[in-house]
Amino acid sequence: MSEEQADNTLFDPAMLDSPDADVRRLAIIEVGKRRLTKFQDRLVRHLATEFEESNRRHIVRALGNLGSQQGAEILLKIMVQEAGLILGDAAESVGKLGFLQAEEALERLQYSPVEYIANKARWALTRLRRLDNDNEV
Repeated sequence: MSEEQADNTLFDPAMLDSPDADVRRLAIIEVGKRRLTKFQDRLVRHLATEFEESNRRHIVRALGNLGSQQGAEILLKIMVQEAGLILGDAAESVGKLGFLQAEEALERLQYSPVEYIANKARWALTRLRRLDNDNEV
């Protein structure tokens, strides 16, 4: 059995739609950890309907791990329109994605009174600026 087949036997995509928030959370974490990009569209849809804040934060983290620019616009929207710790998760994810268009929102978030959010925004800004400098060379 290949490693991919072994992974598929442990992860049931139906778990993403479970009525149990804990089951959904585990599925979201697995998608991000394994970088299962084929589930990105489902994560984006779930972000709009998920009512558990912890699960929403895990979706944001997973989108950053998946490495696709599709989620970057959604993450930027979260950074501009929402409040709470999810802002720090979104900041880290846009940093991982190298989404330079998020720089203005990150500039604002680096001064958040919430240390977690400010630290994640500063980390993302440092990473984006490093990437931008590398592209200029």
